[in-house]
Amino acid sequence: IALKFNCTDWLFFDVFGQSVPVAEDGSFRYETNMMLPGEATLRVGRKRFELFLMPGGKLEVTINLPEIFWSESHLFGKKENGQLIWFEGTYAALNTELVKHAGLMNIYSADHFYENICGVTPAQYKKYVTKIYEKNRGEILKNKSLSDAARTYMINKLEMSYFFAIRGYKGNISYAPMISGKKGVKRADMTVDESYYDDILELDFIHSPYIRYGSYPDFVRAATEDFKGKFEPQPVWEDILRAKPLGSTLARLKPLSEKQMLTLDSISEPEIKKALTVKNKEVMDLLAESANKTGYTVCQLDTAVTADGLLAVVTRPYRGKVVLIDMWNTWCGPCMRAMNSLKPVKEELKDVVYVYIADESSPEGKWKITIPDIHGIHYRITNEQSSALGKLYEYPGIPTYFVIDREGKLSYKVTGFPGAEVMKEELLKAGK
Repeated sequence: IALKFNCTDWLFFDVFGQSVPVAEDGSFRYETNMMLPGEATLRVGRKRFELFLMPGGKLEVTINLPEIFWSESHLFGKKENGQLIWFEGTYAALNTELVKHAGLMNIYSADHFYENICGVTPAQYKKYVTKIYEKNRGEILKNKSLSDAARTYMINKLEMSYFFAIRGYKGNISYAPMISGKKGVKRADMTVDESYYDDILELDFIHSPYIRYGSYPDFVRAATEDFKGKFEPQPVWEDILRAKPLGSTLARLKPLSEKQMLTLDSISEPEIKKALTVKNKEVMDLLAESANKTGYTVCQLDTAVTADGLLAVVTRPYRGKVVLIDMWNTWCGPCMRAMNSLKPVKEELKDVVYVYIADESSPEGKWKITIPDIHGIHYRITNEQSSALGKLYEYPGIPTYFVIDREGKLSYKVTGFPGAEVMKEELLKAGK
């Protein structure tokens, strides 16, 4: 199993998170750079644990994996019977409180949130979201067992969540049918006047120093774009607005361009400049290290190649051999686990050609750093080609596998890893 860690960093937020592998003895370790104290997330299965981390600190986490997966199973009724996580070290007590009451800090944690906002008007949406906010705030304030630190932090996070939920009403209502799976939902008129935002512009967190413990750059962008003139600009805002695009590039493990390096030079805040400089060097070192590895080949596919001819173009150079095509992406955990399970088969069936196809949803830098450890032939196709291929061959997701026989014909297709033995059997069958 691999854990997923995500630090709500000012500069390098990665929506998919970083994989934290668990050793055979059950231990795991991860280090992250931080400029300020702030929030992070540790995901295990479908469980999400909210953390608070401190620069220079060390938080020791013990996870009850059996209980977590029992609680997610239909067999055990999806009930939690025991404690799922324990903390020791820096801010252990605070983290224990936050994990226990995490749902109160996030507007979107409300039951059936997206289902309940399908087709609503902006006014109805605001009323619904405000009701969640007021309910959660009331529960936090009346909970006498909370420490002052936990209560302050939770209220700050809840207000921030409320701010962005109201600010993002249009996107939330628009995407609600897709997220919830509801079909045939009619979209209401999304027009609002300036008074729609009056309540969130008066929230206390805006004037609190703790605002910087969260997604501060997102607030800066909102303050300078959506609510221009409503706030007095802070000296650091200009540096944040320059730094954020650079951080997004580096989060995709892509080094800064010459033009971006000039932008970096214009940033005056030393800690922001230092963080970007260090990260850029790390990315360049990773790419250089990957380039020196062997056992893999990168091939280019013309963007004009259509779905009906894509498999033939990719496999034509290997006619006379069996080819296994693995459709995957760097963010796909099941894809990576399946690759590990297939390693013994690859060692045994060395005459088979192994082709790996990802698309543009795999950040180019992340893809380049990942593939040297996946021996075989690698392609990175466009999202349009990937979508068309999925429609043509009617597969709903990844990993998806194609086995092409010696004559270039498709002999087996499956979505979801069928197991190493089944895959081995199909490869042998295609070679006869």
